[in-house]
Amino acid sequence: LTPSQTAEQASALRAEQAALSEMLTRAETFATINALGDADADAAQVSRLFDKAIIGVYFAHPELLGYVTARSLDHVLATGMTPEAGLAFAWWSMILCMQDQHVLATSYARLACESYGRFGNGYYGGAATMVATAMALSWTRSYDANVADAASSFELLHQSGNAQFA
Repeated sequence: LTPSQTAEQASALRAEQAALSEMLTRAETFATINALGDADADAAQVSRLFDKAIIGVYFAHPELLGYVTARSLDHVLATGMTPEAGLAFAWWSMILCMQDQHVLATSYARLACESYGRFGNGYYGGAATMVATAMALSWTRSYDANVADAASSFELLHQSGNAQFA
């Protein structure tokens, strides 16, 4: 997927991404995510690294966005929920929309928006709501609802100092 990869590495990466994607689109996986407890401090640190990797590949190597996001969500499944997980759910909802899986995309987007209520973290909760609204939920709701969510997420982002998304 990148110029420095061998054909074998690219093939292995595509196969791993396909397996992760298939796992994340199963109904039982989504049910498991909804039942997860909170991650410990070490797992939360790894989630922060995944968050930075996701935004990095979004701009530098968008062809890897699905892979890095799926790896992040695999980490969440293995270790528990973190505030950063909400933003990964939002990015995953965008990817599902691009795959024409709108019902599941909406479910992941709603889960992303709920992350603020769970953790009260405006930095990540505002970003999760902003991405989920723009990339997945906006197609399913009224203009007024989208503007209201955009305004409230902007306020959370501004108050928390998240200038990247604000």
